[in-house]
Amino acid sequence: MRTTHHRITAAGAAVTAGLMAFGLVTPASAAQTPSPTKPAPAATPAAASTTGHKRITTTGLKPGDVKHVWLIILENKSYDATFTGLNQNSYLWKTLPSQGALLTHYYGTGHYSQDNYTSLVSGQATSFDLQADCDISNTDLGSNESIITKHKGKPFGPDDNYGQVMSLAGPNAPDGENGCTYPRKTPTLFNQFDAAGVTWKGYAQDLHAQAGREDALGGAPGSRENDPSHNPKSMKPSDDDKAKGISSFTGAQENDQYVAKHFPFPWFHSIVGNDNSGKDALTSPVDGGTMTDENLSLNFLCDKMCVSRMSLYRKIREITQMTPSEYIRSVKISHATHLLRTTNMTIQEIMFCSGFNNKSYFYREFAKIYHMSPKDCLLYTSPSPRD
Repeated sequence: MRTTHHRITAAGAAVTAGLMAFGLVTPASAAQTPSPTKPAPAATPAAASTTGHKRITTTGLKPGDVKHVWLIILENKSYDATFTGLNQNSYLWKTLPSQGALLTHYYGTGHYSQDNYTSLVSGQATSFDLQADCDISNTDLGSNESIITKHKGKPFGPDDNYGQVMSLAGPNAPDGENGCTYPRKTPTLFNQFDAAGVTWKGYAQDLHAQAGREDALGGAPGSRENDPSHNPKSMKPSDDDKAKGISSFTGAQENDQYVAKHFPFPWFHSIVGNDNSGKDALTSPVDGGTMTDENLSLNFLCDKMCVSRMSLYRKIREITQMTPSEYIRSVKISHATHLLRTTNMTIQEIMFCSGFNNKSYFYREFAKIYHMSPKDCLLYTSPSPRD
């Protein structure tokens, strides 16, 4: 099992930015991948050849030449508006197709957004809840036992529903009765990558820009305490949500353009697990930890900064007189202290937003630096204590 997906919190960004400020490295261009291997253009389906190697792209690449594949999703744009002369940006409809292949027989599977995204990575048919972008509550959709495991008619033919998850509410159940998060044994593209030993990552703009809005595992809506099995999140913002600055869970807001319905990771228990820890997910990151935690390790920083482990270790020691682990913890604690003094978040919310998953460990490390508990710090700095 090999993946390298990470959830990047504000603390992680602070560590990376801090090391860059020290002059350790120059960040890579946005058009580059952190891997030292230069990404090759995207591949087209294999073309038959009577002799020699099969050519798999219009550029003549051979099998094995493709090292990285990027899937870029452009929301709410038609094919004509994006990939024809109607678009003044010729890079999308001239340059990219000349380097690989432009797929022309691709269609949406649903009416709005979320059902298309989940189908894209799992092949699952839509339900009324997903067609409506999970607008009522993020509850479980079906169960492991409701996955169809027998073929009907011709395998994978037009009448075969093999692998599909059936709603426990029955066929065509109305919006709000089906659920939104698929059971743990639902096959996904990511499980196939794992089985093939292929690493994968996901990037989501503005993830965690608004505290409490997408802090559940994998970028799911709600706080870190929410999960579809035990504490489902109502998708209508409560008065408490609004007081924190949350105006919508199903649409973008001014300070946070991320919307969970556009990101497929949180909608599969195979990725977020069943017990709201991420540890019982079917996928396992290369660097340890869970699929959806910060996992802010030395390996993580080396990958982001394109430097060797030993070089980064020595430089951090030289500049900070701390080990990388000590430095990372200090930045996390500093970020937690900032949130304690400047926000109305609870201590538990601050703990998760700062990259800590264990309350005892968080309190112990906080006390090592400030000689008081986070609660005492909160009482000292806030006229209206929160717990």
